[in-house]
Amino acid sequence: MFDVCRVNGSLAVSRALGDFEYKNVEGKGPCEQLVSPEPEISVEARDPSHDEFMVLACDGVWDVMSNEDLVEFIRSRLRITNDLESICNQVIDTCLYKVCIRQGVDYIQV
Repeated sequence: MFDVCRVNGSLAVSRALGDFEYKNVEGKGPCEQLVSPEPEISVEARDPSHDEFMVLACDGVWDVMSNEDLVEFIRSRLRITNDLESICNQVIDTCLYKVCIRQGVDYIQV
């Protein structure tokens, strides 16, 4: 569905732990390596009169669901329950199903 940017064509996400082959350039600090533990942060103003909810999810979710699809999925579940853990589990189950059908299993987190 979406193009995934990869480090050296291999690593799909930046990680603070592991993936040491991307963090071993001598003379460069931790935040100057190909993969950095320093988070990329942006600040967005929220409008409580307009915003229903906010979703924080990893690339595995966005690889198989568009913003619109995920919002509608969550919105439909919120009509039935306020159990956010259950809704997150349903998101993961749905994404895992889509990933298994399309390309095999990857890390998916909400």
